[in-house]
Amino acid sequence: MKFNEKLIELRKKEGLSQEQLGNKVNVSRQTVSKWELGETTPELEKLMELSKVFNISIDKLVGKEDNEILNGNQRIFYGKVRLDYEYKSKTKIKGIPLVHINLGFGIRRAKGIIAIGNIAQGLFAIGGIAMGLLALGSISTCCYWRTGNRYNLYWWIGNRNILFWWSCTCL
Repeated sequence: MKFNEKLIELRKKEGLSQEQLGNKVNVSRQTVSKWELGETTPELEKLMELSKVFNISIDKLVGKEDNEILNGNQRIFYGKVRLDYEYKSKTKIKGIPLVHINLGFGIRRAKGIIAIGNIAQGLFAIGGIAMGLLALGSISTCCYWRTGNRYNLYWWIGNRNILFWWSCTCL
């Protein structure tokens, strides 16, 4: 189906006159009439506005059918692609999730018994910045043991095998 035929069909289906449709997309009634007669075609900005008015994709508005574009059960995704992922297990120990995975762009913090994220904090932590009993990351903080009233804290920075050891006595 051609664009002009599709436009007439959609306008009548919505119960709009040419003038009402023109007001919705900020054009004159004569412009809508020229589109419907096939004398002219709308600019991209007007196509976007028309697709919003009729709540259909621009492909369908200009007459492309799904079977012309795609094969089988494929679908076209219209929207932003999210490049992040988060999972929190429902199993909790003292209010802390057993597994928390939080990855993506920006600051993505994961806090759980097993934590995987850009910033990970947990007993077992993997991330760019990792803090925990057993931690793996570019910047890692591991607290290995407590001896009496003495805490030993280790910091690993990057892959340069730089180890900082910090020890304190608690009263």
